[in-house]
Amino acid sequence: MCYVRAVIWLQDKVVLVTGATGGIGQALAGEFARAGAMVIVCSRNEDKLQALAQKLNNNGGQALAFR
Repeated sequence: MCYVRAVIWLQDKVVLVTGATGGIGQALAGEFARAGAMVIVCSRNEDKLQALAQKLNNNGGQALAFR
């Protein structure tokens, strides 16, 4: 119940996640997308970055990738 209240404010917000292709950054990007935020994922690895954005979009989230 607390988790639901904590993420409601993320709907219709834009979140920028740097280092998004691995570890904590990737996990955060997934959680933000799941909570309804538009996620902008950034990383130096172009291939992984595009794959992550596609995965988030396929799972019902909204994501843009920027290198």
